[in-house]
Amino acid sequence: MLAKPIGYTVVFRPVVKQELDEIVKYYEELKPGLGLLFIEVVDLLFKRIEKHPLHFQIKHKSIRRAGLEDFPYNVFFRIHKNQLIILAVLHQRRNPKQWKSRK
Repeated sequence: MLAKPIGYTVVFRPVVKQELDEIVKYYEELKPGLGLLFIEVVDLLFKRIEKHPLHFQIKHKSIRRAGLEDFPYNVFFRIHKNQLIILAVLHQRRNPKQWKSRK
């Protein structure tokens, strides 16, 4: 008999919404429509994380990193029981200490 896959609930830390809003605003100011494209790419990555969270490399303790396609950003998350906790969406050149302290 095949094992039933775990159903994860995705939980976003409050700061993630603020980070996403700032990134979308930046890209929309850069070129109209680019912010919307960014959100679409992020949404696809969130779905991939939800479907296959163990496919992403652990970067610090239990925190995993998933890179966005076409944009220089990473999503940092951890698995806690049946939850996927999205800790941060940060530019690849930002200081990693920003997400290491988030739980």
